[in-house]
Amino acid sequence: MINAEITVAEYLLHRLKEIGYTVGATLGAAVAAKDRLVVLFMGDGAFQVTCQDVSTMIRYGLKPVICLINNDVYTIERVIVPLQ
Repeated sequence: MINAEITVAEYLLHRLKEIGYTVGATLGAAVAAKDRLVVLFMGDGAFQVTCQDVSTMIRYGLKPVICLINNDVYTIERVIVPLQ
């Protein structure tokens, strides 16, 4: 049986953990597969959270393709706090 009652903090923790994850995942993929093309598509808001990982990519000579999409806002915030 699944307990559907969760606190706001638990909900936010679950929803916010994805923000910026893909930059670090791209770093890991680029290190693990240096002979393959690694491509990242992500929004500008999430990128701001973990953009520091790009400096590590540069330091190690990794060259993933990063496609940054300007979608004007953190999408997760639209889910958590609907526009009024």
